[in-house]
Amino acid sequence: MRTITTAIAILAIALSAASLNSCSKGFDDDNDTQNPEKPNDSCPYEFDNTSIQVYANPQQMVHVRATIRSKADSTSLIPAEQLPKVTLLFSTSSDPDSFREPQSVSDLISDLDDLVDVYARGFQNSGQTYLARLVLTVGNTSTQSQIFNITIPPLPEVQKQQLKAVDLGLSVLWADANLGAQSDTSDGFHIAWGELVPKETYNQENYAHNSIDLDYFISSEITSVSLLDPALEAAGDGWRLPTADEVKELYKNCSWAAERLTPSRSAMRFTAANGNSIILPCAGVCYNDKIVHNDEYDKKYTGKLSGYYLTGTLGQAHDVACCLRFDVEPKDNSSIISVSKNEDVWMGFSIRAVKDR
Repeated sequence: MRTITTAIAILAIALSAASLNSCSKGFDDDNDTQNPEKPNDSCPYEFDNTSIQVYANPQQMVHVRATIRSKADSTSLIPAEQLPKVTLLFSTSSDPDSFREPQSVSDLISDLDDLVDVYARGFQNSGQTYLARLVLTVGNTSTQSQIFNITIPPLPEVQKQQLKAVDLGLSVLWADANLGAQSDTSDGFHIAWGELVPKETYNQENYAHNSIDLDYFISSEITSVSLLDPALEAAGDGWRLPTADEVKELYKNCSWAAERLTPSRSAMRFTAANGNSIILPCAGVCYNDKIVHNDEYDKKYTGKLSGYYLTGTLGQAHDVACCLRFDVEPKDNSSIISVSKNEDVWMGFSIRAVKDR
């Protein structure tokens, strides 16, 4: 189900009214002492201020992209030992002393006279607009970009939920119902990997982390990560997304069988050796504005029903996730189950939470 990754809509970059026409100037044409880091005019490179693009998500992760070019009158060559560095500075005011580096920054320069990508977090407040600028340092010379805005989108309001724990004799306790469900047989919410709330449409363009390469902010898991784990944010009290290993443990150590809920709905029941069980409805996966099942991708439309249950584990690449996936054939209730490692992160999945024992 993977598709070629495309860039999301760029959050508009409004060059601040305080910005200047020359990156060798600071915030005020009449007062060069207000530069947060006064550039050295001998730097042979400069930022193309018209190229700056900003991507940000509600989880306070930021990606800034800009083009660096040689100055028209520069013939200087950079010694191999003088590696260029790009730093992002930000502030809530134009006071030069208030500009600082974010909590963590990753700057990638493939080559000068090329694009630079800066990944940063630590902006403290969602829904806030910050002033920012880039600083390029080469040896003992430096130059700055104009000031631009970074707007962190507001966090969505998460619907809180109380969950009950079911002991299946496994390494973790499993919730009795899906996130957003009113009963154990209700489908509940569909939520994208690393997002917190359901939405009407699921695609790459409106995915919160599109153009925010999560490899620079997390390891391979978002399980129990604040502002990224929807189970943690909705249920609290130790509830979280399961890992890929924990959903594998579920079907490896419990017996499982399909059940018919209604003439058009099925589910998978997992029964432990101690007699306790949980039931996971075949709620499909949200793709664009539809809930679809596995057979629809094959264009066979057999009526086979599917369950896609999200884990906190990334899959085989940074844009795919692992999920517990099962298919049920309504005609005879036959079923198959596995951990899929290749599901597009931006699709909407069912959530069944776990908590440590």
